[in-house]
Amino acid sequence: MTRNARWLWLAVAATALNGSACSPTPLEVGAGATSAVTTTDETPHQTTDAERAEEIWMVCRSGDSKVGYTHTRVEPVDDNGTKRLQFSYEDQLTMKRFQDTTVVSTKLSSLETMDGRIIRFRTEMKTGPGAIVTEGRYEDGNLAMQTKAAGKAEKHRIPWDSQWGGFFVDQQSLRNKPMKPGETRSLKALLPILNQVGEIRMKAVGNEAVSLLSGSRQLLRIDITHDLGAAQLKTKIWTDETGRAWKMRDLQLGLEFYRTTQQVALAEDDVAAFDLGNDIVVKVDRRLDSPHQTRRIVYRARLKDGDVKSLFAAGPSQSVKAIDDHTAEVIVQAIRPGTPKEVNVPTEDRPTEADSSSSAMIQSDDTLVTAMARTVAADQTDPWNIACALERHVRAKIRLKNYSTAMATAAEVAKTLEGDCTEHAMLLAALCRARKIPARVAIGLVYYSADQAYAYHMWTEVWIEDRWIPMDATLAQGGIGAAHVKFSHSSMHGSSALAELLPVIQAIGRLELEVVAVE
Repeated sequence: MTRNARWLWLAVAATALNGSACSPTPLEVGAGATSAVTTTDETPHQTTDAERAEEIWMVCRSGDSKVGYTHTRVEPVDDNGTKRLQFSYEDQLTMKRFQDTTVVSTKLSSLETMDGRIIRFRTEMKTGPGAIVTEGRYEDGNLAMQTKAAGKAEKHRIPWDSQWGGFFVDQQSLRNKPMKPGETRSLKALLPILNQVGEIRMKAVGNEAVSLLSGSRQLLRIDITHDLGAAQLKTKIWTDETGRAWKMRDLQLGLEFYRTTQQVALAEDDVAAFDLGNDIVVKVDRRLDSPHQTRRIVYRARLKDGDVKSLFAAGPSQSVKAIDDHTAEVIVQAIRPGTPKEVNVPTEDRPTEADSSSSAMIQSDDTLVTAMARTVAADQTDPWNIACALERHVRAKIRLKNYSTAMATAAEVAKTLEGDCTEHAMLLAALCRARKIPARVAIGLVYYSADQAYAYHMWTEVWIEDRWIPMDATLAQGGIGAAHVKFSHSSMHGSSALAELLPVIQAIGRLELEVVAVE
């Protein structure tokens, strides 16, 4: 069994994209903004085209080490006779996962009106052998989007208020009207890569002496919360009197971004890797000798801040009971077909069309995937027997167990036969769907004996008879024990599929876990 924090590239990607808050963009209006403190005796500065054009480089650091950079460019353009603003953004982060190192890169482009309303956009994230690309545009009260990965295209629409902002609305708001101590603002915006609407709340705390890459200066600290409902991403930025940001600190992973020059941002002589493996496991005091043969484990979970009960999923294999605002009892039990049910599956958690159909991430209709699925247990008709055979097949076929790929799609895994828990989970889900068994992926923690800790992990759930049954193709033992603790699940369907993985960010660096009882 190998430990894995691999799919947490999403947290790092979200962190890097929030780092664009350190990339000040001189625009006139913060679309969709409301302010708790307003003034009426000041005339907003009318920026010229020369002032609107701007290029910003940021360096990303973890402790004393450089781990990446961000680059933002803003250009006024003519769009069929109408003046628009073209935004371009890219980042690169180097991450270490135990023995392997990988580089995750993201590119964004957005064409927006002069007051920040979105016209069309494109996002590209390279996390595996290929890239996940989403393109979208505003059409009659909706954002029409298409996501492509490994040759599979998936269309999706979400309702859209034309007054909501685009990827850079927070920078627009700050540059148009810099905040003052005590002021608060709230904005609605499209959050990149996640492709869903989020609320951005900003609170100007006060002026502070801030250490920068070279010297220090007095800057205004602004606390920012990106609220996605299921998760909150929190950052702090420090801005000057013009609303330009000079530093940002992510509160999930502790990464810091500093404004700098292109030469410093791109210099390769001092690049290190941010460790996503060893640094974010949840240590426990009690050792489990045979974790994956356990039938039932009682855990006590504590979250330093936030609602701990909402962090964990509840269902036939896991129950959650709040003890106080920050503490909960989580009971996990191993289940198989025929295991007496302690709770019924609620209607909203029964299989949907998304759990059975092909998507841009889980391509169950891919030629290699369908061919592989047909060759396994070809004479079997029992869904559970088929699922167990597919679980064993995935474990046997993925030859190179590595952490160098952040997240590959099922079709990419079927081709390369490389990866770790994320790739095992995605491929098994695709194979099961190809054999008409509803399947989805689960996200949470798994016990790792070498560190006496719980590591972030992804596995698969299949619908058999009347329940979801968890399976782990990195183990291939026909289901799992009680050493997997589940946060959430996802069909990986739709342009906002990656947003369904976000609740885990709530746990990073803030979760404490105690093993109370083991059977």
